[in-house]
Amino acid sequence: MDKLQQGIGNKVKAIRVRFSMKQYEVAEAINMSRSNYQKIESGAVGISLPIAMKLAKLFVMDPSTFVAEVTQTGRMARANESGGDYVKPGGEHQLKDLEEKIILLQKSLEDKDQIIKLLEEKIALLQR
Repeated sequence: MDKLQQGIGNKVKAIRVRFSMKQYEVAEAINMSRSNYQKIESGAVGISLPIAMKLAKLFVMDPSTFVAEVTQTGRMARANESGGDYVKPGGEHQLKDLEEKIILLQKSLEDKDQIIKLLEEKIALLQR
């Protein structure tokens, strides 16, 4: 079993668990059989780009989240038991800052989507 595949599988599982979802729920949401999804989590098979994109959309995160970090020595970084995050020593503060920025950007996008919807409604009214 490939260590990179295993690391990615651990990461996918940790994210699924963090979202309190069952394997069959994720598999159904990304249009995959539960047994094939289980193979990804176990590291028996690698994750394809289309599947990473579907998972990223489901969990509202960047697809690169599923790519395991490799340490400077070339060894696989292990997912911590609490959440599966790959964090370099001392990087916890940077990670927290980035998470806060992501939340702000997501809210900004939601606001812009609402503005676009309102403008589209006004345009539709004007075209009548």
